[in-house]
Amino acid sequence: MIATEITRLALPLVGYVAAAVFVVYLALFAVDYARNRKIFKEVSKVVEGPRGHFLFGNIGLFAKFKGEFIPVLNEVLGKKKVALIRFFYRTVVIVADMDAARTIWMTKNFPKGGMYTKIREMFGDGLVTAEGDRWKSHRRLL
Repeated sequence: MIATEITRLALPLVGYVAAAVFVVYLALFAVDYARNRKIFKEVSKVVEGPRGHFLFGNIGLFAKFKGEFIPVLNEVLGKKKVALIRFFYRTVVIVADMDAARTIWMTKNFPKGGMYTKIREMFGDGLVTAEGDRWKSHRRLL
């Protein structure tokens, strides 16, 4: 009898907690989506790539090539040295030329996405993970 009373009281609480977790997740997703959309708009002014769906990105290319990564890269890059692709709503710049890669790593400070936040938490602010003035100071040391 006590167990059924506890169950009766606990079930609505579990539902409220699950709803709260879901709302927090949606809020974090919205912030992450907005940040990645901003990065995509900035980078797409300079780098070309297939347009893709606003939420799913270029995932259709992976369906076209049955999940194979290299044919997707060939399709996106074509004759270009640098191209833009979107995995779901995440923006990824593909560099297929050593000189272009050197230019990016040595002279530009591109905004970094969410993956770098996790790497920064583990390894700290280094040349790869730093941004802005901190990146410039690390770059000058080399």
